[in-house]
Formats: sequence, structure tokens, C-alpha cells
Amino acid sequence: VMVSMPGNQPYEATNDGNMFAQQFSYDNEMPIIGQWGYAEMFSDIFRVMFEPVPALAQQINQTMASLGLREGAYTSTHVRARYPAANTPLDRKSRQKMDKDGGHFEFTGDMMKYAMRLSNNAIDCGYSLAPDDDLPILFVSDSHLVANYWNSTRTKRVSKDVEVKVVAVNRSEEPLHIDRDDGWPGSTPIEFYSVFEDLLMMGGSKCVAHGIGSFGSFGAGLIGNKCRAIHRKHNGLAVKCPNSRTD
Repeated sequence: VMVSMPGNQPYEATNDGNMFAQQFSYDNEMPIIGQWGYAEMFSDIFRVMFEPVPALAQQINQTMASLGLREGAYTSTHVRARYPAANTPLDRKSRQKMDKDGGHFEFTGDMMKYAMRLSNNAIDCGYSLAPDDDLPILFVSDSHLVANYWNSTRTKRVSKDVEVKVVAVNRSEEPLHIDRDDGWPGSTPIEFYSVFEDLLMMGGSKCVAHGIGSFGSFGAGLIGNKCRAIHRKHNGLAVKCPNSRTD
């Protein structure tokens, strides 16, 4: 909502609009310009506009039950292991089709070390968001190989005296990207279920730690902005939490 009044500076008009909205559905939730934060409307709007088809909803419920997850009682952490491809330890030829073209990497050698550095830091960041709540970590990734590793490992030591439970969905294929220009010719809607399953399960968590790319931040947006961390820099390098990354 934007309220424009003669003589008002743009930020004053925006604040007037925020105060107007605050009288209704978002009482005491509208931020003042100049403060980090935003009214947590995104999740409400998304859930009004979009609803999973029954088959997908059933799949999500079954997956959460099998992982022992309850809505609002776990933290999610997302890792783009295949992006940016130029930062990976693979040679140029090997990484050309590694990201959106549906290729993947062998989870061995230097590539495994690279992916483990990212995912270990990501889990640490996720744990740091609610260290006193004893929440399990749902690990989500664009690499099914990395996710499957954490699915089989089950725990991670985050400090000398603390191990956190880590769960992940075991899959045999990489999740498809939903933003390819050609739309994956010949594909069927069910082939994208894993993508939306990951997104909506992130949206059901208490906190989200994500890296670069828009998918993880999308999942974080579904829970608002009060329990969120960013565990990578723009160049793809890992950054420890807590940090000043707010974008």
C-alpha cells in the first residue's frame, strides 16, 4: 500500500501506507523504513494463491512422517552444491552441463570435499538459529548425492558436546530446475514433485539457512524473516554464522 500526500518524502509516504495497513490484517507487524525486515505477508499470499495438488500434498505428508518431522518443529538448510559451477573443483568440460542442464557430479575426491565444506557449514548455520530448541535439521540440496549422504549419516557434530540430528529425502535423481527456458520438453508434472516437495517442506520449518540462488531464499520467504541465515557469499564461498549477510 502506498499513500501519497502533498509535501511528504517518499519514505514518509511509505511509512504512512505501512501504518494504514497495520490497522487491519498486520497489526504491529509493519516495519518502519530504515529498519531491516518486512511485513510477513509473503507466506500468507503464497498459500492463498497456491495449493499443492492432492497427490503432491500426500507425498509431502508421507515424506515428513517418514523423516519424523512436524511442521514448525525443525530447521531447514539448503545447499546449491552445483552452483556457481565455475567455483567447483571440476575442470571446465565437466562442469559445463553440471547445473541447470540436469548433469551431476561424482561425489568423490575434490568435489566431495567441496560439497562437504559447504554442507557442514550450512548445517552449522541452521543449528545456530535455534540452538536451545533441540530441533532436527532437514537438509535440502540441488544434488541428490549430497542429500543422500546426509540421509545416511543421520547426525552431525556441531560443537564439542553437541550432535544434531540431520534428515534428508533419499532420491535416485537430481531435482529438475523449474526455470529452464525450454521447460524440459517431454517432461510431466509429476517429475517436478521433488522440487515442490523440497520447497514446501522448507516452508513448514521454524528456521531456514540458505546459500546463494533464489530457491533457498524462496523457502526462507515462506516462513518470514525472523529466523533465517545466509551461509554463502555472492561468490559462492561459505561464510560462517552468525554473519551480516541479510540479502
